[in-house]
Amino acid sequence: MIRNVHLCKRLQLRQLSTYNFDTLFDTNHIDLPRLPIPDLEDTLQRYEQSIKPLCFSEDELTHTRTMINNFRTSGGLDLQHQLIANDQAQASSGTFPHFYFEDLWDDAYLAARCPNPVNINPTFFMPTEVKPGTQTARAAEMLSTAARWLIHAKNGQLANDGLDMSRLGRIMGTARLPGKDVDSLEYYASTSRHVVVQTKGGLFHRVNILTEDGTQALSIPTIETALNQVVHDSTAKTTNEQKQIPGVGILTSLERPAWFEARQELISSDNAARTNAKSLQTIDSALLMVALDDLDTSDVTTYCQSGLHGVDQQTRSDRWWDKMQLIVDPSGRVGWQFEHSFSDGLSWNRWLGEMWHGMGRMETPSNWIYGHLPLASDEKTTTNPTELKWEINDSMTETMKQADDTLRIEMGEGLDTVATLFDGFGKAEMKSMGYSPDAFVQMSYQLAYANLHDGQAAATYEACSTAKHFHGRTETIRSCSEEARSFVQGFRTNTLGNEEKKQLLMAAAQKQSTLSKQAAGGMGVDRHLMALGALARKKGDAATLGMFDDPLYG
Repeated sequence: MIRNVHLCKRLQLRQLSTYNFDTLFDTNHIDLPRLPIPDLEDTLQRYEQSIKPLCFSEDELTHTRTMINNFRTSGGLDLQHQLIANDQAQASSGTFPHFYFEDLWDDAYLAARCPNPVNINPTFFMPTEVKPGTQTARAAEMLSTAARWLIHAKNGQLANDGLDMSRLGRIMGTARLPGKDVDSLEYYASTSRHVVVQTKGGLFHRVNILTEDGTQALSIPTIETALNQVVHDSTAKTTNEQKQIPGVGILTSLERPAWFEARQELISSDNAARTNAKSLQTIDSALLMVALDDLDTSDVTTYCQSGLHGVDQQTRSDRWWDKMQLIVDPSGRVGWQFEHSFSDGLSWNRWLGEMWHGMGRMETPSNWIYGHLPLASDEKTTTNPTELKWEINDSMTETMKQADDTLRIEMGEGLDTVATLFDGFGKAEMKSMGYSPDAFVQMSYQLAYANLHDGQAAATYEACSTAKHFHGRTETIRSCSEEARSFVQGFRTNTLGNEEKKQLLMAAAQKQSTLSKQAAGGMGVDRHLMALGALARKKGDAATLGMFDDPLYG
């Protein structure tokens, strides 16, 4: 996905939070409500309504209604009571999980065995000035500002904007580690001082971005000098033979069990100095990963692909899909790829927005509540980059080559990706016509899909933040509503006038806004049914499982 960073804040006065950075994740210091469990009948009714526009026949709808009613009458209410009782017990303990399906949601990410690229990790791009020769300067600016933000957060200066802040402390310094059956997370934001820079398709360098005592960010010139040294050393060291072999980073693109096995082999085949183990630990504990790409393209589709999965051996290898990563090309274009298991878009947007403001890239809005980042150190210090070493045997070299081929074929060649920039009009014009921008765009998607697929509808997943609740993450907005289908069908006919079509669009947009508000309040369909389905499968009751085995549910 491609997103620009936009901040639209509601509060007029800066409200300082009172928190301890090390306990920010587990402490509800702004007293947000717990995510509610919806009423069972309300969820079943919303679910049935969402299924209607997807049914191809009345028989199909009748079958699904039968499955829903069987669930309603054969044990659904018992499962609901059990879900509520479990949640009440969890709430009384004051410990994880902090909402009724949080453990299931974490497992959905960490137990997923698919590769991280595309399946898990999204890509952001920032509207930076394009200027050849600015790669290290732009990267240094972003890194120094990220370090300033971290000091800001650790000093208790993050503002309370009324939304969940628990995940902000884990954006930097978090590592996802592969496991055979389930992955795990490790956290280093409180102690780490460095980032790891990937270059030339396989070289890694440690670069500090905080002072030795961790109390200040290093300056832009200090970090830029170190990055220039990294580029110089990498260029001098890279041989034509090395360019033919993918780097260790490509291993993180494998399916998770395969990456787990490869990581274990890296450690078990290590030398006496534990070279590989030390390099892995330096990467795991880094505040961020950084890719200084060789690719320099103005083609937006190619640039999008480079962030999503890489477009050549260098961009595929110089990624570490288990951590947050800054990506900068030779002309200073800035992108990010985010490991998604422990945080969501709302946290990323806030983080990037505060950094963007701290870099002076935006005027301070009148309703800005987030304060100002502390200045970087003005001492004339140096930070010497340190190259990470690897002991790679023939077996591991072959594994890396296979991983590169797999990513190239399955993601690079196996996905149809086209990115486009639309500047015909924007949210201001949508609002002036009385439409929510989200609703207007979602209905555009519905119409476009129908035009491409002979009028057919598709189940549509739009994520909505539930961050008004403690630890809130996301809920699904089922955008393909009956009103959306009526709009699409009416727009595709020649029998309706423009005014009638406009009325259909307004009705569909209003329904979309209603669904969005319900989802943001925790009153969606998918998360509630996911939790009930997990209990039903644990119980093994065929009568209640029928609804979840219905093809239209999956």
